[in-house]
Amino acid sequence: MSKATSLDIDGMSAEEKIEQIKIMRELIRLKEKAGNGCRSAFQKNGKKKNLISDTVMSVVFVTSFVLIVAMAVYSFRTLYLAIQKRFPSSHTEL
Repeated sequence: MSKATSLDIDGMSAEEKIEQIKIMRELIRLKEKAGNGCRSAFQKNGKKKNLISDTVMSVVFVTSFVLIVAMAVYSFRTLYLAIQKRFPSSHTEL
């Protein structure tokens, strides 16, 4: 086996290329068995851990939605009462 770089791979014979591929596969297999295989920084601990869980995010969104709806109801009620105070309806049936 000769030491080849990526630049002189064209000058290698087919048998030498096959030998290089086998060596690379064996190296990858050994790294995977050792536990520090070909993984990126995010995959080292499995799934990337979120700072905010799904449950907390759901509670925040539901709370925000309820507050927005409550403020809308309060605003329309206040507007209705202000209009009723400004333009009172006179009852003539009594």
